[in-house]
Amino acid sequence: MRHRFGQTLKNESLWEEKLIRLQERIGYFFQDARLLCKALTHSSFRYEAGIEEDNERLEFIGDAVLQLLVTEKLLALFPEATEGDLTKKRSALVCEETLLKHEKRLNLYEFLRVGKGMEKQGLRGTRSVRADAVEALIGAIYYDGGLPAAEIFFSEALFEKEGYGSGLISNDPKSSLQEFLQASGKPLPEYILIEKSGQDDAPHFLIAIRSGEDILATGAGYSKKEAEFAAARRALEILS
Repeated sequence: MRHRFGQTLKNESLWEEKLIRLQERIGYFFQDARLLCKALTHSSFRYEAGIEEDNERLEFIGDAVLQLLVTEKLLALFPEATEGDLTKKRSALVCEETLLKHEKRLNLYEFLRVGKGMEKQGLRGTRSVRADAVEALIGAIYYDGGLPAAEIFFSEALFEKEGYGSGLISNDPKSSLQEFLQASGKPLPEYILIEKSGQDDAPHFLIAIRSGEDILATGAGYSKKEAEFAAARRALEILS
């Protein structure tokens, strides 16, 4: 027991040293380092380690902050755009696909603490976890330095001007599928949960897409969002 306790302390110390490198990478140094630790602690790790906090609440506030920052940027870049066009662009820029691009650029998963079951799933099985970590990091910066700090991080570390054009809308297959069906005069897609399997900390979902009476495609993933995206991609491949 003494050895395991000592090893835990050693691992914790090494992780905290790594977080210093992360702060150098993102260009923001936390006044309260506990916020950064919480932002990079997944619920699966909290459960296994028996600690009290994870990043879910920071993810929740980070999602709201990101929505606001993206909205402000789009309004400035597209002063003539309609509300509908702005909504589509925003949806594409806060979707899981775009968040994963940010995560890859920052390599956040290198610093994220997850449970052993989650580690075994590999990168594909952690798509939603990695995307959520980006939002949790934004939430942590917001709590630590306020909206100005979050806006600076967003602009300098995440913002890509070319990504705010129409091209990124294809990053959201659900929106693309809905637009395709509308243009074809077909009923809007309905996402149906067919099966949920796996453990509570590592679930697996199977989703089907229905348009009217027709089942267009199915998709699987480690979150409902991932399964829906997979199903939508498959439907677009079949219909195109």
